[in-house]
Amino acid sequence: MRAVLAGVLGLLLLSDPAMAQVRRGAAVPESGVRQAGEQTAGGVRMAAAGEEAAGGVRRAAVRGSGAWGDGVRPAAAGEMGAWASGVRPAAVGERGAPSGVVRFVSVKVCGERACGKVRVALRDGRTVEIGERPVMEGWGPIAVGGDAVAFFRARDRRLVVHRVGRKALVVGVKRFTEKVGADTTRLALSRDGRTLSYTSMEGDGPIRVYDTTTGKQVGRLPDGDVGELRGFSPDGDQAMMVYAGHRTVLYVHERGGRRLVKDVPPQLVAYNLPTGIAGDEHKAGALSADGRTVAVYVPGNRPRVALYDLAGRTVEEVPLARGFVPAAAFWTGPREVTFRVTAGRRTRLLAVSLDTGAVRTTDSYLGVDRTVHPDG
Repeated sequence: MRAVLAGVLGLLLLSDPAMAQVRRGAAVPESGVRQAGEQTAGGVRMAAAGEEAAGGVRRAAVRGSGAWGDGVRPAAAGEMGAWASGVRPAAVGERGAPSGVVRFVSVKVCGERACGKVRVALRDGRTVEIGERPVMEGWGPIAVGGDAVAFFRARDRRLVVHRVGRKALVVGVKRFTEKVGADTTRLALSRDGRTLSYTSMEGDGPIRVYDTTTGKQVGRLPDGDVGELRGFSPDGDQAMMVYAGHRTVLYVHERGGRRLVKDVPPQLVAYNLPTGIAGDEHKAGALSADGRTVAVYVPGNRPRVALYDLAGRTVEEVPLARGFVPAAAFWTGPREVTFRVTAGRRTRLLAVSLDTGAVRTTDSYLGVDRTVHPDG
């Protein structure tokens, strides 16, 4: 009798469509639950009528004047890259997730030189090791963005770009031997990893811009006498440069070099723009994907995010419930800016809703050795 009942029950389960899905390993949707991959218009939920005012957002019209290619092995279980403090990093493509698959990279340093290879913590929780040791003589530039890591490799001092699942690209740049004095060599990657900038140690020429999908130079930006490169738009199509003199000047260039904007922003924005000079380490600003808006963090008794519209030359202020000390900023949605906050070895990514001012943690991790973050 028991065997008969078991057989009948098995037939009933197999005949039920939902249970058949479970048996095949498919997900069974629940009533009223949004399915994975579903998006609202533009990928952002629109605020209901009256919601913006309730969120306390004030607009002020302020006029201004998977697998790595070539020589990469997965790290052993338990190595760097485990999620910290129980905060799961937002998945790639999830609203609020910083774009790209690389969380951060690290290099072991002995004295002033690298004595280990480049280790990459991925957003899926794994860590991989690139089979190259970087040039690191006191200061060794490494750039991180999207699925890409760029650095000068020690064996031939060539600039290389490693991208997830692709063969390493060698860019047509060779780093000079170590020289006396401050090293001003700089590398920067856009958030999508597609655009790479190189500022030479000599500091006597324009900033070269490369496409990391081909390794070819696609443009040149003015040198430091005109302004400091402070980052790219998320898609890498535009570059934001800031000149800090007797007045602050904000420039936006196409990555090919053509200047799109030259602007003297209002004091609220100008004072809080990152300029690259000493003392500005905790100033954070970012250019939007369309190149029209610059977001800056404003500290003080009334912490807020200021959004400067370059076309209308107006400022929108988004109040925050409490402040923080940012090290970098980048856009993660049409109405969302994320700030990187580092205290000691702990790094957090704080996503700010520009509709409500709400702040939420999208990632948290502990850095090891010398840690490099994707800042864009």
